[in-house]
Amino acid sequence: SQAFIADALDAGATTDEVYLAYLASAARTLGEWWNDNHVSFVDVTMATSRIVGLLHALEVEESPYLPSDTPSAVFMTVPGETHNLGVQMAADLFRRQGWSIDLLLDKTHEELVDASEALQPAVIGISAAGEHALVALARLIMALRIHCPDTLIVVSGAIVREADELLRDLGPDATVQDVSTAYNVMSDLWEVVRRRYELKSKLGGQAL
Repeated sequence: SQAFIADALDAGATTDEVYLAYLASAARTLGEWWNDNHVSFVDVTMATSRIVGLLHALEVEESPYLPSDTPSAVFMTVPGETHNLGVQMAADLFRRQGWSIDLLLDKTHEELVDASEALQPAVIGISAAGEHALVALARLIMALRIHCPDTLIVVSGAIVREADELLRDLGPDATVQDVSTAYNVMSDLWEVVRRRYELKSKLGGQAL
């Protein structure tokens, strides 16, 4: 709960320790419970929303993300996804428009999280082909919120059309249904990142 997190911080725990020792552990446990059929999808989405809420309530102690002059993002598919053509085409389009895109395909949950944590991208675009990917997507978004707290997350693919209401409960920063919309949304998010950095720089790196 938020009170528990507040008590941990009052006792001297750092924000990083709260992320890793408490919230990341909770996310791993939730994934294990799902794999063992101890929790339902509703339980997963409710827990995900709660953990994301706790993340937003924390102050981030890290330095603000420093964007380069070139807009950049990481594109990925949810673990187990076999429909990769759409995200590959999107990556090509963005590159032709001057974006730097890292493309992560056919990766496990752990590989996606580890790569994202190393890159700490400004924006991550996640492609999911349908409602069947909801649980894998919920776990991925939750893990990314913990390990990349400053990153903005965009979800695309048929899942946006098939499960829009459930998808909103997972708390992505934006959803898109086609490549042209994705370009406009991602460009807007990059501008948000740039302005956030400028504001944090003016405030001396204080968390917003």
